[in-house]
Amino acid sequence: MNFIEFVTQIVPGFIAISSVVIVALVEVVKKLGLTDRYAPLVSIGLGALLGFLFAGYELQSYNVLAGVLAGLGASGLYSGFRTTFKV
Repeated sequence: MNFIEFVTQIVPGFIAISSVVIVALVEVVKKLGLTDRYAPLVSIGLGALLGFLFAGYELQSYNVLAGVLAGLGASGLYSGFRTTFKV
């Protein structure tokens, strides 16, 4: 499997599932005392960790890249939800 197949076939499903998990984990960390300012960084870090643990591709760097994209997606998902619903 080459990089293009990886990005078009595996990454979208991984991002969709892991973004929801990352949002939930960041909320738990925020309940423990994290300020809102650092939530996006924690989101990207958790995404990279999940990507590292994810075995979707032979090269670990591709998995970490997918995790970082999932963390960015989770951060945007949370921000969009807050803006839309004024929470």
